[in-house]
Amino acid sequence: MSQTKQQSQRSYEDFIFIPSMMFKSIGYDLFNVPKPLWQNLLMRAYFLIGLASHYYIIYYMMLRIIQWDTLSGDPVTIMRYAEIFFLTINSEIKICTFIYYHNRIRELSNKLRIIYPRNESERRIYNVNIYYWPRIIRYGVCYFCLVVLLVVFGPFLQSTCLYLYQRHTVGNEAKFPYLRAYPMQLSFDSSSPLNYVLSQILEFTSSHFYMTFNIGTDVWMMCLSGQICMHFGHLGHQLANYHPSRERSIEDCEFLVSVVRKHHHVLRYFAQGAQ
Repeated sequence: MSQTKQQSQRSYEDFIFIPSMMFKSIGYDLFNVPKPLWQNLLMRAYFLIGLASHYYIIYYMMLRIIQWDTLSGDPVTIMRYAEIFFLTINSEIKICTFIYYHNRIRELSNKLRIIYPRNESERRIYNVNIYYWPRIIRYGVCYFCLVVLLVVFGPFLQSTCLYLYQRHTVGNEAKFPYLRAYPMQLSFDSSSPLNYVLSQILEFTSSHFYMTFNIGTDVWMMCLSGQICMHFGHLGHQLANYHPSRERSIEDCEFLVSVVRKHHHVLRYFAQGAQ
């Protein structure tokens, strides 16, 4: 307990750092923080590239599914299409949900920022570090991002290793296999170096885009829910440690009124954000 008290208490920016950085990595800044023009243009350009790549991949996935003759008789390819199809549906639900509620998420976050304990002493009273991201969640988010990178770039690494192995065994007869993470044929042939690089860029930006929405929406909900739980936990701690007395009934009533008002205040923020 003494160790916890000696630790520096987390700020509100520390709590929202993980979800904010996840969405900034795809070029979307929920809070529109002022930044240099070149950085703003770069982020918007990457966001549009990710959006276009995502729906380009979806279009050709649906097109190849409709063209069933390209899949029939190949259970491995069918399973890969099914996996990507259901992952895409889940991601589209998250994307639509986040876009629909992004203004309310921003407003709720800004309101929670206002009532967040302002100085170190208040944060110690609230014991804010208890509600900070547990290490297992931080590691889980990093692990998830690493897995996505391995899934996307795994075929490229596998192709490179196979090519180097063939160069070692058969010499000049070695051929680069041009393996890809997505099974569908695109509008161009990716079996040439330049087109293969283009296909890798499309697949990476698309995967980065929809997987960020997939997990980032949940991470934002966890972040805001944790903040609300922190305020409710503080009110519960106040009630548990308060000792009423008949001699000071007026003070007791004033204390209960202040607790009810704070509870109603936080609950109203949560209700407005959930509408």
